[in-house]
Amino acid sequence: MSRVAYLAVFLSTCLAAFPALAQSDPRLGTWVMNVERSHFIDAPPKTYVRTYTLTAQGSVQAVYDIEYLDGTRASMRYNATSDGKEQPFIGSRFGDTISIITSGDPRRFTKIVKKAGVVTLTEDGVISADGRTLTVTMKRPGGSQDVIEVFDKR
Repeated sequence: MSRVAYLAVFLSTCLAAFPALAQSDPRLGTWVMNVERSHFIDAPPKTYVRTYTLTAQGSVQAVYDIEYLDGTRASMRYNATSDGKEQPFIGSRFGDTISIITSGDPRRFTKIVKKAGVVTLTEDGVISADGRTLTVTMKRPGGSQDVIEVFDKR
């Protein structure tokens, strides 16, 4: 078999596996914050959209776009797998690295955010059984209250 034929078989196998990977991770897609159902310590954002996509390398790329009530905007992003390894967390005021852990249930995950090696934030996420709601509980070390963010899948 020629190199071109091998390459064609390899690429078609990889592309065939992509839908299966995408279906196995219920985080994938666009999530829009439901401000009314969320609970904040400070003022809530005007809008908050999280988008999760699968990369060609098999990691999840996350992009968080936030607009605050005063009109300022923030954008955060990372590429990570659910293996607990720290990855760069770009644009976050809470930290410079993020790691993600799942425990066998694809609808549940924990994210650990660190700044200069110190844990600054932990997120526990749960996706509803119907796959339409993402609830994220954010905890800061020593914090007296949790922030609960509720997102609806678009």
